[in-house]
Amino acid sequence: MKITRCYAVAVFLFTVFITYWTEPYLFRETVAPIAYTRKEISMSEKQVLLSVPYLSQLPDYPTGCESVSAVMVLRYYGYNLSPKTFIERCLLCADAPAETEAGWQSADPDEYFLGDPSSPSGWGCFPPVIENAVEAFAPGQLTSQSLSGVSPEQLCRDYIDNGIPVLFWATAGMKEPEDEKLISVSGSDKTYWWRAPMHCLLLVGYTEDDYLFQDPLVNGVTAYDKNAAAKAYRAQGEKALVILKKQA
Repeated sequence: MKITRCYAVAVFLFTVFITYWTEPYLFRETVAPIAYTRKEISMSEKQVLLSVPYLSQLPDYPTGCESVSAVMVLRYYGYNLSPKTFIERCLLCADAPAETEAGWQSADPDEYFLGDPSSPSGWGCFPPVIENAVEAFAPGQLTSQSLSGVSPEQLCRDYIDNGIPVLFWATAGMKEPEDEKLISVSGSDKTYWWRAPMHCLLLVGYTEDDYLFQDPLVNGVTAYDKNAAAKAYRAQGEKALVILKKQA
């Protein structure tokens, strides 16, 4: 009887040991990877972070990242408006690019948002379109400036350190471009490269290792590695935009 009892205890302890070490692997739930995950920011790190209110582009404007980023800046400056108001009243839109016998063609993305920002099949626009939309929204009160070829480090020195957030053209999740198209602007000799997944997000700060963004695809302040962000930014031709209050 004593031997049997000891054997039962040994079996019990062995079962507990096996369950403890294998259960996380045998029974854990498989979770699909999330495309864009917010990186937690250690508050012990040296950082600069502007208190810009966050807005998501989802679900209403799945391709409206440029306008939603601009509206975040406008709210930061005290204007109470929605992305819907900004897009419907101020954003100039044209048809999305189309493939023809002569190749891909579209309206000029420096003049129009290509497609519908409320549609998943919308495309996007370049900084001058948002510049014009901001001027239309608050003429005489705000001005905006398209920037080209300015490094992220310089954007931080010139604008973030002075309390000015920056619209930053990069890629969703700072991914490598997955699709490149050379597109001709209809009725002109102008061409441009479209590199997807193109994405506009709002640069609001930095740490030693990361740039900090209000990313309209991700809920909350998001940290992206400086090298990855700079690479995605270069892939889009180092395009940026700042919105400024006019001097009284």
